[in-house]
Amino acid sequence: MITYYWCDTETDGLNKHGASRLLELVFYTASFETPYEATKLWSGVFRIAPEDLLQMDPYILKTHGSNGLLEECLDSTLTIAEAERQLLDIIPAKFKMDDTPHLAGSSVAFDHGLLEMWTPRLAARFAHRYLDVSTKKLWCRSLGMSPIEKGHAHRAAADIMESIEHGKKCDAWLEEYYVQKALHERRVVDPNQQQQAAMAAIMGRGVSQDMAR
Repeated sequence: MITYYWCDTETDGLNKHGASRLLELVFYTASFETPYEATKLWSGVFRIAPEDLLQMDPYILKTHGSNGLLEECLDSTLTIAEAERQLLDIIPAKFKMDDTPHLAGSSVAFDHGLLEMWTPRLAARFAHRYLDVSTKKLWCRSLGMSPIEKGHAHRAAADIMESIEHGKKCDAWLEEYYVQKALHERRVVDPNQQQQAAMAAIMGRGVSQDMAR
């Protein structure tokens, strides 16, 4: 059975092809049947050296300086290699699609790309299909839903919980949308359909009268 692994990363940039350094990685897990009932599985903040700060973009310094992540990274002793070893012991390797771990999150293909760069053995354990809340939000907006306001915590665990809440809001909106759509379609009948229904009723009555005679 498919298991979802809600994933979020924090980095020193937005390039999933190697220019971005992983600063934080968090996983929550949930079942296929109840994807929003997630529990924390693993979290880690990765070690950086003080000189690494000199190479960071001012925006990253401001963002992750204000939310405390950079300070935690400077105090951390965890390496990405050690994190991968730990996660390989936790997340199973499966070879059938219906058993393969599936990533979930917001724009989670970006996170998967980072995992492929920094933790390739771990990344290979995840399916190519995702439960992507960002895609779900775009679909809802195309149907008329107002944009959901996004927070700016820029911390992995908080962002996962926000993705889950946004997913719930999308599902609730879609349910109401399709209920209202069905009710509207019942009330509004195409005039041609009305005429066809009337003719069918008349013909039906005629057949019944002939049979009675």
